[in-house]
Amino acid sequence: MNTPVLLRFALLLAMAALVASWFHAWSVRRGLERDLAVARSQQARLKERRLQPRPATVMADAAAQPVPPAQIDASSTPATAAPADLLIGQWLAAKDWRPHGRFAVRDALATLLAAAAGGDLAALRSVLEIEGEARTRAVAFHANLPPEVRTGFASPEDLVASATAMSIPLTSAQLFWLNEYDADHAVAGIMLAAPPDEPTPTAAPPEPNTPPMSNGHASRVVLLNLHRTNNEWRVVVPAGAIDGLARNPNTPRRIAGAGGS
Repeated sequence: MNTPVLLRFALLLAMAALVASWFHAWSVRRGLERDLAVARSQQARLKERRLQPRPATVMADAAAQPVPPAQIDASSTPATAAPADLLIGQWLAAKDWRPHGRFAVRDALATLLAAAAGGDLAALRSVLEIEGEARTRAVAFHANLPPEVRTGFASPEDLVASATAMSIPLTSAQLFWLNEYDADHAVAGIMLAAPPDEPTPTAAPPEPNTPPMSNGHASRVVLLNLHRTNNEWRVVVPAGAIDGLARNPNTPRRIAGAGGS
């Protein structure tokens, strides 16, 4: 085969390859355009369907279906405090103290007040945490009581619960400060209004920036530490509180005489 024939044959092969490549690219482009047209058509139909009003029966059926908790919009549910009657900065009369369990910090505080008002020693024991050095001192104090006084308290926990109930006047209380500084610990500040027959100290003129929380009440401030264990909050009894009981030997007699047992 001579050279001119070879050149013509090579040229024909190159032209055939070029035509095949162009046809392949054209086929691919047509296929993509067809798929894109189908997708756009489906998208348009879906958009029209969403804009059409839904039949009443379909809407009624959808409204009857329960909504999973994860899909409930928080803005559609009324916001309530827990507990609703122990709000920061508001006085609450003793007649309105109600127990709320111990699931949250304010629950435990409300339960403490209600148990003290009702003389419920079992509830007080459950909401008080007497551990470590405080328990050691409570056990020793209870053991050293005169026998006729000690018989009025079945256990050191009963003694501490009774003293706690006696220390909370049945007047009104206000939660004025609350700080949950980690998942299991909190500090709360409570003001307890003084009984009407308690002498009222002379009050100094208020400072310019004093928050209007006292509202004219003669009151004392109590700072409480709270601890959460097993998803329940308890008020921590410090060792110093037991020392305070021990410094007044007449306190257990007065508590027992008031019916603490």
